[in-house]
Amino acid sequence: MLSDCSPVMMTTDPTPPLSQAPPAVQLAVDLIMLLEQHALAPDVVLAALGIVKADYQRKAKSAVTTDIKTE
Repeated sequence: MLSDCSPVMMTTDPTPPLSQAPPAVQLAVDLIMLLEQHALAPDVVLAALGIVKADYQRKAKSAVTTDIKTE
């Protein structure tokens, strides 16, 4: 009798779990959660992200330059 059985949970969601997402997606989700927890105004967040982006672009450029010098 099927009514005596517990329901089987089936998902049709094709989205893989976050743990299987690329590192950049995992970091983005973590950053979004952190920013939302602080309830900052969107313009403040965007300004801060611009600063962070510029800093990491500088670091990436510096790393490439350093790699070229060591070869």
